Amino acid sequence: MKTIKPLNRFSSQSVIMKRILNLVLTVLLLSCVYGQDIPLADFEQSTYQWLPTGELWTSTGTCFGTGPAQGTLTNQQTVTGYLGEGLVNTYLGGDNSIGTLTSPNFTITRKYIRFLIGGGNWRPQTSINLMVNGEVVRTTVGMGDRETLGWLQWNVSDFLNKTAKIQIVDSTTGSWGHLNVDQIIATDASLSSVIVTDKNYLLLPVKTGVTKQLVELVQEGLVVREMKVELSSTPDFWAFMDLTPFKGQELVVRLNSKLASSTELQNFFVQSDSITTATPIYQETLRPIYHYTPKRGFLSDPNNLVYKDGEYHMSYQHNPYGCAWDNMHHGHAVSTDLVHWKELPEALYPTYWGTAWNGSSVVDWNDTAGFGSEAIVTLYTSVGGWTDNSRMSLPNRFAQSLAYSTDNGRTFEYYEGNPVIPNFYNSEHDPVVFWYEPENVWVMTLFVGDSGGYHIFNSTDLKNWVFTSSVNIPGTTEVSDLFPLALDGDTTNVKWVFSAGYRQYIVGTFDGKTFTQEYGPFWFASQQWDLSAALTFNNTPDGRRIMLSNGRTEYPGMPFNRYMNLPNVLTLKTNSAGEPRVYVNPVEEVSKLRTDTLTWNSQTLNTGVNLMNGFYGEGVEMEIVFKPQSTSVIEFKVGEFSITYDKRFNKLGVGGDTDGKVFRNLSPIDGKVHIRAFYDRGSWELFANGGEFYMPFVITPKAGNWPLSLTTANGSIEIDSLSLHHLGSIWDTATDDTLATSPKSLEDFGLKTSPFYPNPCNDKLYFSNDNLATSLELFDLNGRPILNHKLGNGKNEINVGFIKQGIYLARVISNKSVHSFKIVKQ
Repeated sequence: MKTIKPLNRFSSQSVIMKRILNLVLTVLLLSCVYGQDIPLADFEQSTYQWLPTGELWTSTGTCFGTGPAQGTLTNQQTVTGYLGEGLVNTYLGGDNSIGTLTSPNFTITRKYIRFLIGGGNWRPQTSINLMVNGEVVRTTVGMGDRETLGWLQWNVSDFLNKTAKIQIVDSTTGSWGHLNVDQIIATDASLSSVIVTDKNYLLLPVKTGVTKQLVELVQEGLVVREMKVELSSTPDFWAFMDLTPFKGQELVVRLNSKLASSTELQNFFVQSDSITTATPIYQETLRPIYHYTPKRGFLSDPNNLVYKDGEYHMSYQHNPYGCAWDNMHHGHAVSTDLVHWKELPEALYPTYWGTAWNGSSVVDWNDTAGFGSEAIVTLYTSVGGWTDNSRMSLPNRFAQSLAYSTDNGRTFEYYEGNPVIPNFYNSEHDPVVFWYEPENVWVMTLFVGDSGGYHIFNSTDLKNWVFTSSVNIPGTTEVSDLFPLALDGDTTNVKWVFSAGYRQYIVGTFDGKTFTQEYGPFWFASQQWDLSAALTFNNTPDGRRIMLSNGRTEYPGMPFNRYMNLPNVLTLKTNSAGEPRVYVNPVEEVSKLRTDTLTWNSQTLNTGVNLMNGFYGEGVEMEIVFKPQSTSVIEFKVGEFSITYDKRFNKLGVGGDTDGKVFRNLSPIDGKVHIRAFYDRGSWELFANGGEFYMPFVITPKAGNWPLSLTTANGSIEIDSLSLHHLGSIWDTATDDTLATSPKSLEDFGLKTSPFYPNPCNDKLYFSNDNLATSLELFDLNGRPILNHKLGNGKNEINVGFIKQGIYLARVISNKSVHSFKIVKQ
């Protein structure tokens, strides 16, 4: 009998199921290799385990104990933000404990490594590090002032398939000398709070007066930009940050210590290749016409004044993100003639060592520092650990740091050995450096924190500094300067001037190490408050000693604040009392700004006569030499703003509107008074009697083509000479590629038929207003602002006698619209 084996009814299904199982396993395996998150450590075990293999981390020191901490430790502020029960917390034993915790070797198979981190931000003493071939290739520190953990990540795609280790380090015993770490994960998914930089600028919407928010941009785990910004979805203006150093890179955005949401990224962080403006930059209503102001933000003390290869470099204390003091950077501009300036990207940013306070620059022609004979080297105060300064610099104090440029100041590198003078007293700041040729040595003056106290240091390489002596000018603070001037032009009789604060100065001798006072203290300016933190160029090509200082006018409603006073040339002369005094005069290059000049012959000006009747102006320079009677009072007015000379008291006064009048002593020389007065939106600058009198003065900024007057009271005066110059704009908008909204041609202005009459015109232009139009703006064909005139109801008479013949672009602004026209001046 034939035996028949039973048929396996499941054999075909089994084959199919096996194939399906193999496919599923393959998919799971592939997902494990190519996409699924890989937990590396979650610190939920009793010991420090490496999750992929179960191996143990290796620890040294005492701060890690035998296993993960279970939250907050004894005497520690409450720790939050970790997941589960355990975490790495090196506060075990307090901030005095130290140690390291190192993972087993592993292969990098994901694009990112993500982790939670909090605690101290000492670089590199409290850090988590990625090590490849024994070298630290990524590092991150905590936030520095809180125990809250937050997510950060490294992009490790450059190290795929390489063997690596992760090491957690606590090697400091100072305040916040500990670190918190949790949830280390390998992943192909980036955090969502990331921008990939593909534009030139990051635009930030600013509304002055709202609560400031802390913005941090984090690159590969470290904060690279930090600022406090008055962010708002209904901004007054848009600030901007240069993104070109980070082009094509990923930046994690934190807002108020948390990862920014998608809505916050969309509303507050906008990338663009141009700067967003409601009104074109340099054409704002109240912007000074011929005094330097930044495109955006708050300007303060001049810094880093140096000349190289045909360019004058001017930096300044700058908050690029708001109109009040904060976020101190070094703004940067260059000029070929000291009056027309082009703003460049920031020279220095806040760093781990602190915000960038005052400093100075030199050209290291002898390559003493080793950065090259063409290097511009900047010494500046890095201010960390101070109430209003950056959080990333909390571990640090006032110190003197170094940065250098090898591309004519377009970019700066920070010296790896910073600070070059660590904190040694309290709040020492404002280094000013120059080369002392007789001893082949660099000299630094530095304010050391006591009222009137300054130190002098020497160096041969700009990196290592030796204290040599002290100088004291009672009652002064902050920015000092030390420079030689030939007395009465005699190059064989050179004196040294040591100035400080609001420009008190003493005169004496200097041997490279010690300053010896002979005369003073005196004042540069007759109105000290409005001459702030003056600093001089130390290497001008013609040997002039040129000074810049900060003017303190506030510009409400504008996207900028404060300005730089006119550049002045300093000389040392013997006065009538036999004392050497510094004389201050505007640089001759200021004459380049003159667009129109009116002159008057010598004559007698009697009481009740306005010698300038019918003349108008906004940016003006007036120069007069006159002989007053014993009771004469002469007044020059631009609109409601005036200057007055009162012979009864031999005083020159300045003021107007709500600021009142301030008078200072000015006596005639040989019976005559010589005054040179500059008026701009928000300021007067007065020079008198050949520079023995200098008075910068803050007034309320107002725009308009103002009526001018020159009158006298209580007696006539004899005028020897009188001239009036209209001064044009210092801004070259036609060549600034960041000003995308600036007018460039007639086509940009739209309409060409003009409601003005007569057109062409001579000295007067008329416009009939139906009470809708509020102002007229006039530009030349390069887009430079020439005139801003408020329009009243009915017939408006506009003085254009001061402008040159040619074609101009007029823009009439109403509450609802803007209309543009062509005007011909013949």
